[in-house]
Amino acid sequence: MKTRKFPQGYIGLDFGKNGLRALSFGSKQSLVDGIIPKSASRPKADFWGAKQEVRLRRIMSQLRKYFCCERVNFKVKIDWSDIPKFTQKVLKATRTIPYGEVRSYSEIAAKIGKPKASRAVGQALARNPLPIVIPCHRVIKSDGTLGGFAWGKKWKQRLLEHEGFKVIKGKLSL
Repeated sequence: MKTRKFPQGYIGLDFGKNGLRALSFGSKQSLVDGIIPKSASRPKADFWGAKQEVRLRRIMSQLRKYFCCERVNFKVKIDWSDIPKFTQKVLKATRTIPYGEVRSYSEIAAKIGKPKASRAVGQALARNPLPIVIPCHRVIKSDGTLGGFAWGKKWKQRLLEHEGFKVIKGKLSL
């Protein structure tokens, strides 16, 4: 895992052979201790090289822009190899939500052809190994309340407010 300091804290990035596989946020020590999403298994061999260094610089540049209030739709190769097919569909649909927009869990379910699978969509998003890059914070409940988030509701609220939304008493003010 590679860690970098941002004004908001440390971000850890884990790469597989096929691209980015996990993004974690926390203290440097928590990231060094390996507190990363369970879905991100460790690489079997040390393969860090020039290609991964370029990917690291690219994603760090995009994250800096995002945290400096630029509209960023992350362009980064993702390693989908450890992610179940249904979760992949959910994450790929979520990845298309533009900066400054939100969708409901039921809208994502309909988009992937499973209109009655709102709860399953929520469960898949709870396992998102790449928050921010795959913007699961932009998925809310149909009634406008925030719903869950792997880093906690406070972080979900902060990210939505960062993107220009107003959150009042746990509900998005549209």
